[in-house]
Amino acid sequence: LWRPRTRTHGPKLRESTMQVRLAAIDTPEVAKFGKPAQPFGNEAKAYVQKRLLGRRIRVKLLSRDQYGRAVASVKYQRGLAPLRSDLGEDLLSDGLAVVYRQGGAQYDSADGVQKWNRIEARAKAQGRGVWAGGKGGGALELPSEYKARMRARATAVVGRT
Repeated sequence: LWRPRTRTHGPKLRESTMQVRLAAIDTPEVAKFGKPAQPFGNEAKAYVQKRLLGRRIRVKLLSRDQYGRAVASVKYQRGLAPLRSDLGEDLLSDGLAVVYRQGGAQYDSADGVQKWNRIEARAKAQGRGVWAGGKGGGALELPSEYKARMRARATAVVGRT
């Protein structure tokens, strides 16, 4: 008789894991819950994994969002350099995120959203990542627009049943 393995010691993963939402940015969505991925969603996820897995990071909590996630800035170490690289800035610079402009936006910077807007504008002018134009076809659909469209679609499906 086969039985699944059960943990006999230590906390459950969900009890020892913190969900973090990066402050100031919004990345393209990955496929989940039957919804398709946005262009560059998987690339953004891989980018984060490549930069953070196995490295020292510093998470600076700014607030909590409506889902209980930590809204934070994340600094990480590149090579032998000190903890100075900001993950949100790097994602914006490489065109794998846009500035988060929804309600409750948090910016861990003295000059606030202006700094993030400059980084985004530079990536856009250089045609990096989501600003490249060709991949995915057509105009850029912001992650906030995508989520709103998916909510509207789900509401329409529920309304038809």
